[in-house]
Amino acid sequence: MKSMSQPFVSVIVPVFNEESHLEECLESVIKQTLGNIEIVVVDDCSIDNSQAIIESYLKKDKRIRLVTHDFNKGRGEARNTGVTSSCGEYIYFLDSDDSLPLDSIESLHNVAREFGSDLVLGGFNSAMTVDRHFIKCNLYNVSITNYPDLLYNHSVLNKLINRNALLETDIRFTPPRCAEDILFSLKLNLALDSISIITKKTYNYRWGRQLKSATKEKVMDAQMNELAALEIVRNYNNDFLYTKMQEKTAKTVFGCMGRAAKALDSSELEIYLCKWKDVLFAIPDSSHKTLPKYVSYFCELISDEKYGAAIKLSKWMHFLKSIRDFFRLPKGIKTYKATDEANN
Repeated sequence: MKSMSQPFVSVIVPVFNEESHLEECLESVIKQTLGNIEIVVVDDCSIDNSQAIIESYLKKDKRIRLVTHDFNKGRGEARNTGVTSSCGEYIYFLDSDDSLPLDSIESLHNVAREFGSDLVLGGFNSAMTVDRHFIKCNLYNVSITNYPDLLYNHSVLNKLINRNALLETDIRFTPPRCAEDILFSLKLNLALDSISIITKKTYNYRWGRQLKSATKEKVMDAQMNELAALEIVRNYNNDFLYTKMQEKTAKTVFGCMGRAAKALDSSELEIYLCKWKDVLFAIPDSSHKTLPKYVSYFCELISDEKYGAAIKLSKWMHFLKSIRDFFRLPKGIKTYKATDEANN
């Protein structure tokens, strides 16, 4: 039961060295049309001007609360801290380099209240197609079993989550630090059976973060989480979902191949691909008929240990995709992309 003083929504903002975009982020939250919110800012031991910016906003808006870590723990742990420190009926994660359209929280909250949903997802304003796989139309109170495209929903951003439902599942962010969203989102989507999805764009996603160079740690962490996600779905004992997850994994491995090839040396890359060999070999023949032909062929090459040919195929297809995506970018994004690459 919601108390009279309980905020409708706790917006949790983890911060680490984000002075360049933090003001834009916080401004977008304090100007939300839904006023009954709290803003929990978790400073993960920033060493730039972030804390000074946060302190200035503490004076500006009493709905903001600051929680500070004693040492840097990573974004996942900062979000965990935000959850335990929050008291809203719903929780919403916002990264400190992103921002929100002014009616975002109200739009999601209205759906949650009208349909009694434990989880509400909105669309993204971004050149990245982070939601194209699963946000196709408005859907209310579905579950992953009757809407398996939710397997592609691997981000914790832009989700309004019932706090009590989250606490009952005991789902938390866990190591590794990189790609920590994958397991959290998957577990949440499997645990909740009243999920609503709206096409309305309720999150301004800063595309440039994807342009940062891949590292060995990030690549290996992402692989660890993808393998763990596949095992979670296998243990869910739903053959249809598991087959869909195998197909999703094949697309993910192909999509990450370029970054892996850049971050790993030849011996590390062979070990990386060996870990995928049995997974891709186990994909049923029926799935190969539905996968894009180049992904299906890529899986066959990995299964046959023809790693060099698989890497060449991936590089060529990503080159073609980069050309296609460049001409699809909205005006202004191309300049942002070039500038961001120059700074890395």
